[in-house]
Amino acid sequence: GDKKHRKMAKEKGHHDGSYQVPASIVESAVVSLIVISSQMLDKPESFRFGLELLEILRKTDEKRSILIAEQLAYGVLFLIHEYRKVIEDASTWQCILDLVGRSVKHPATAFAGAKTLTLILTDPLCPFLSLATFHQTTSVVFRYALAVRDKCINLLHVLFRRLVALLKKHTKKGCVVTLPKEMQKQVTAAAAAAASTDDEG
Repeated sequence: GDKKHRKMAKEKGHHDGSYQVPASIVESAVVSLIVISSQMLDKPESFRFGLELLEILRKTDEKRSILIAEQLAYGVLFLIHEYRKVIEDASTWQCILDLVGRSVKHPATAFAGAKTLTLILTDPLCPFLSLATFHQTTSVVFRYALAVRDKCINLLHVLFRRLVALLKKHTKKGCVVTLPKEMQKQVTAAAAAAASTDDEG
């Protein structure tokens, strides 16, 4: 477990002269970075610095500790719960979607990730979807639908409607946008499956 890894890292540090930062300090740093990022993303004058902090979190190797992965997953959930309506920058959403996508890999973080994704997709005022993010969004939603079917399968139907609205919006502007044929088939089939699930319920 984590205690064993910490002990081994500490012993290794004594032998080679290096020093391993305790996991508890890293966990606290992750939480602090998320809180600071949240506050900065809410203020236009410091938005760029908030994005830089999110990029740092993106580089966090959560595989080293499930506790760090959990802090990261629930921290992103807090960020989305409080500030999803004010985040408009596509690059910020790409970073957030990447962080949410990581959470699906482990049962201890999948619940928080699924809840975060649900908040993002089901809020009509959340401006996450754009031509720059629709491919990444589709990928993340499909991964959750496969891993956490009971909680996320209906999100495919929601995503389908949002994608259709996005494409109509940009087509009206004279911007011709089409999904790859294979993705069209996947989204249509997933939407049909989600709709049949709704009918059965």
